[in-house]
Amino acid sequence: LHRGYGTRYTLMFDTTAKGDPGEDGDGCEIRVYDAVAEGWDTVEGMSGGQEVLIELAASLSIGALACHGAGIRRPTLARDEADAHLRPEHARAYARILMLGAELMEADVVLVVSHRDEVLAHADAVIHVADGTARLMSVDAWRGLTAAG
Repeated sequence: LHRGYGTRYTLMFDTTAKGDPGEDGDGCEIRVYDAVAEGWDTVEGMSGGQEVLIELAASLSIGALACHGAGIRRPTLARDEADAHLRPEHARAYARILMLGAELMEADVVLVVSHRDEVLAHADAVIHVADGTARLMSVDAWRGLTAAG
């Protein structure tokens, strides 16, 4: 999160186990420290764009730990239009966090469904789907296709 979005927010995973006083079962709450406000909040207290970025960073962190613990090497990451409602600066941060997460997990493949130039700028290739057909194309060819109309 710090490398992809800046140091304003820090995440803490507050876990509980069945048998803890007052707990009915296992659980995990993500808490967010806001260095500007100098306080802790939940993900639900963030703006929509901040929430998407924080949830992405959290899911990639948990995924990296799970893969490491299970001995899974070189996983495939997939995201489906999670960036659809982000402002351009948040879309750029989304792409940075996703690529940093892929690097951390040593992912072989990152599949992203997106219509955002800020995200597609990081792609090696684009699969363009239209009228029931799919075409593999370079990012430059895709840009030319979308610019034409």
